[in-house]
Amino acid sequence: MSTRKIRALPEAGIASAGAHFQAMAEFSPVLLWTFRPDGGVERVNARVTEYSGRREAELSGLGWHKTVHPQDLPYGIQRWKAAVAQGEPFEVQFRLRRADGKYRWHVVAARPVRNAAGRILRWVGSGTDIEDQLQASRVLAGRGDGGDAAERLRSIMTLTSDFYWETDAEHRFTVLETGGRFETVMFVATRIGRTRWEAPSVLPDAEGWRVHRETLRRRLPFRDFETARRGDDGKIHHYSIDGEPVFDATGRFTGYRGVGRDITARKRAEQALGQAVGRMRAFLDAMPAIAWIKDAGLRYVWVSRSYERMLGKSLEQLRGRRNTEVWPEGLALRQHHADEAVLRRDKPLQMVSRWPRADGSLARLLVVKFPLTDESGSAGVAALGFELAVDESVARTRDDVLERLSARELQVLRLVVDGCTSAEIAAQLSLSPKSVDTYRSRIMAKLQIGDMPSLVKFAIRQGLVSA
Repeated sequence: MSTRKIRALPEAGIASAGAHFQAMAEFSPVLLWTFRPDGGVERVNARVTEYSGRREAELSGLGWHKTVHPQDLPYGIQRWKAAVAQGEPFEVQFRLRRADGKYRWHVVAARPVRNAAGRILRWVGSGTDIEDQLQASRVLAGRGDGGDAAERLRSIMTLTSDFYWETDAEHRFTVLETGGRFETVMFVATRIGRTRWEAPSVLPDAEGWRVHRETLRRRLPFRDFETARRGDDGKIHHYSIDGEPVFDATGRFTGYRGVGRDITARKRAEQALGQAVGRMRAFLDAMPAIAWIKDAGLRYVWVSRSYERMLGKSLEQLRGRRNTEVWPEGLALRQHHADEAVLRRDKPLQMVSRWPRADGSLARLLVVKFPLTDESGSAGVAALGFELAVDESVARTRDDVLERLSARELQVLRLVVDGCTSAEIAAQLSLSPKSVDTYRSRIMAKLQIGDMPSLVKFAIRQGLVSA
């Protein structure tokens, strides 16, 4: 501890210095205070009262003793009395009680302020929280158990990954630590003294290794570098590796260190899912039916090749678009209402509708729609469309007769079965009540329905409204 004499201040300047101290001290995040020449607390800054939860009056004189940990107080008092008696700077570490009752280690220091004659006018002190630094040093230095910092660091890293590794300046493996939890390390288990790319690998390819070696040449850190090797069991094992360069005290590059994870299970699951999706899409592309998927916003995200062949619209033309952007108004509205019904009811819906082919003719399709949840958990709509022969008996059912309604008649139908009056419908569609009554009569005639309950049942079956 330095015992360098502090420059004496003229008596007249002390008051001014004290005022400046008080102004600055109130904004400081450090514990600051002044002591009387006899060692009793004179003033404290706002940080002291905030940290301790005690008023300044409670801390004055010897009140500060209540904030020191009982085990540390005797030694602290002894050192402080000696400093006051000798007029020498004071510095010690002890625990101070926080407002919530917890104790944290601080470095507490004080220096005397003297006048021109050398008489001590007051002491100026500070307290700096070092709890976090001490905790870190205990972990790395193995306080009390003689542990080696490097070994403890490796142990910590293997607890949060499958293995820890180090290489020298030539990128040859020198260390592999698994913590005893990872038995099948194909990554470097038999490769100490060799580089990562000297052993046969399945991944990455030559270009991938070239890019990785360039990263190492430039002494850059890397994350999630994936490699794969064939094990003694004949199976391929996948690994994801993170690494960072290491330099000594002089700045000389000494190698890399990092951690690795076995991602074989994840990769196999991804491959199995990809194969299943591929087989399903191949099946849908080959079947005579057409298929499509829409997201939660009812925008197209996928269509089968059979869809493209029959209807003449490719995925590139449809992706991200809604029915109203790609199909005639009447067809678009009917399909949109059906999609909404599927999401609202959360169950499949079946309908018959006519779709324009690529050559301009009409295809009669039995369409089955059902909810489909994507990987984010959002529900969209998937559909299958089966072409019906012209003379199918289903062509003469009430399902098919829905195609006879115009877009305006379809709007009126939905509002009628929702229970809206003619006046309410007229206001929504900018029509007269008399026109609404005419539409209602025309709809019931086209559908061959004679009463309102039957009309409601028909609308529910078609998915135009919910039950």
